[in-house]
Amino acid sequence: MAQPATQAIAAPARLEVIELATPVGQVTLAATAVGVAHVLLPGTSREPMITSFLRRQPCAEIALLDAITLWLEPAAAAVMAALAGCDRPSPPLDLDVTDFERLVLTEICRIPRGETRSYQQIAVAIGHPRASRAVGQACGANPVPILVPCHRVVGESGRLVGFGGGLDMKARLLAREGALLT
Repeated sequence: MAQPATQAIAAPARLEVIELATPVGQVTLAATAVGVAHVLLPGTSREPMITSFLRRQPCAEIALLDAITLWLEPAAAAVMAALAGCDRPSPPLDLDVTDFERLVLTEICRIPRGETRSYQQIAVAIGHPRASRAVGQACGANPVPILVPCHRVVGESGRLVGFGGGLDMKARLLAREGALLT
């Protein structure tokens, strides 16, 4: 008689969450064993993030922490370095985004510090020249602002438009990078 096959049981997902004091205010970081899942800008509630994660991973453990852990340290170091004006490689990311959003976010990471691109320029760069509105939506869905610097994407005329952290925060982040705005 054949033996039943044994299957490994995967450990439940875990999302570690911490609030980090930064030069632009309290930033919430969330990471899994895979990488950074969320960076929430000051004034952003963490509840929608947690609800969304639990919808995808119903048995997940949510750990609200007071100290930086091995999973959170790369995110904290990268956020603080970015806000201090240092370029450093992004830590591993664990993003729940569509293929189009991933394409847009990858292109945004190519924008050098202190420079901006328009939504239209990003659309052209990714081979979808008529998708500037979709690029804007992808920027709005960016789960890791600062690490994926969607604040560097501006309106066609160079105006500050559309940013989840508010236009004041967008202006502050660009000013920290020395970006010249029209």
